[in-house]
Amino acid sequence: MTIPNSDPNITFSFDKSSVLRRGNLVSVWEKMVYTQPQIKDEASGKMIKEKKVHRLMNCEAYTQGVIFGATYAENGRFISSVSYDEPQAQMSPVPSGTLAAEELRLVCLLAQIR
Repeated sequence: MTIPNSDPNITFSFDKSSVLRRGNLVSVWEKMVYTQPQIKDEASGKMIKEKKVHRLMNCEAYTQGVIFGATYAENGRFISSVSYDEPQAQMSPVPSGTLAAEELRLVCLLAQIR
């Protein structure tokens, strides 16, 4: 599901079929694609074309954290990844009025249906 945003260089989406609820926690896979890569990976020097993230959200506390994240270059080549066990995911508040807030709202709505 694509979430509209104000930056024409970014396409942001999440996989509705990946939404998994356990109590107040919901996990989901998301993807951000840059039309024109503008961010350089410091370690490799490659331009980042795409980011894939396995996100953990707390619908009640309005917080989110990362379980897994990976970056890819323009040619689809893997650049780097980071992974955390779920209990180690650092949860942070989701600012209202942001793309992250809209994602949290939609994902938590979907999680209620399942």
